[in-house]
Amino acid sequence: MNGIIAFLDLLGFSYFCRADFASAANLLLSYQLIVKTKLQDFESHPPDSYPNDELKERAESNLMNSFNIFIPCSDSIFITATDADLFLRQLSNFLVSCFLLPSELWRDAPDPASPYNTEFPVFKLKPKDGKMKAHVEQDHMNVFPILFRGGVTFGDFDTFRQNAVVNSEIGVVTNILGNGVVNAVKLESSGLKGPRIICDGTFADLLDDEHKKYVSPVNSGELYEILWPAYWLVEDNDVSNVNELFRLAIHFYNGLKDTPVGDHYKEMLKLFVKSARLFAQVRGVPNIDRTIDDLLASADITLDDNGWKFEAC
Repeated sequence: MNGIIAFLDLLGFSYFCRADFASAANLLLSYQLIVKTKLQDFESHPPDSYPNDELKERAESNLMNSFNIFIPCSDSIFITATDADLFLRQLSNFLVSCFLLPSELWRDAPDPASPYNTEFPVFKLKPKDGKMKAHVEQDHMNVFPILFRGGVTFGDFDTFRQNAVVNSEIGVVTNILGNGVVNAVKLESSGLKGPRIICDGTFADLLDDEHKKYVSPVNSGELYEILWPAYWLVEDNDVSNVNELFRLAIHFYNGLKDTPVGDHYKEMLKLFVKSARLFAQVRGVPNIDRTIDDLLASADITLDDNGWKFEAC
């Protein structure tokens, strides 16, 4: 079959595992909470239950009903879809939700560069009835960011059920394969730093004009980058969200800039700059560059010009 295939990989996960395995594992459990919440929201408040088209569209953007398949594997995720426009909206909101969830804890930590000394509600795995079960308890932890790098394409794929062994018992899991899967993985590993979602023309060409503005050419137009924070900013249409995104991003950057994964978080700031500029362009917000400069200057952060300019698809 043919369809949209996305491959997401949790940014910096290998480093986080070496630094603090328990807190790294909490990242996987945390994004699963977001998935569970979105699925429950679809069951309890489906889009058709809203009284007008505007509310229906806003509600649908925060769901996952465009995701035909969502397969986690270690620190990676495979997703398939058929509706490109809705998929872009829902993927963008999923990524923003992941970013904001631990960011609230990071922001409130007494020392954002090393937030170990505050108790947080932590998802933990503990043995129960011979199996590992997740539960929540108060504990001290290191709050790592939930950010993904990914690739999105359109191509052929297939899924199949496969035998597995879990806790010494036979089980069945879903696997995915195909040229589209290979291409999505290749796009994710294209060498670009940061929480970048890279797509090719096979996906970008499926988008209507309204959604194409959220993809920006990279590598001389051969590939495109989905400006996922921009969609959330434009849809929510609240300039204070720009301040919130940058405050939290600055905490991440300052806490991780001197680590082996530091370059990813400089590129994160550049992605947010592009996204904020697109938000200002679409919504007619004045002086956005001054707002960004003030936010970065307040943290003594200077970025080079490479990658800052936004180009429409």
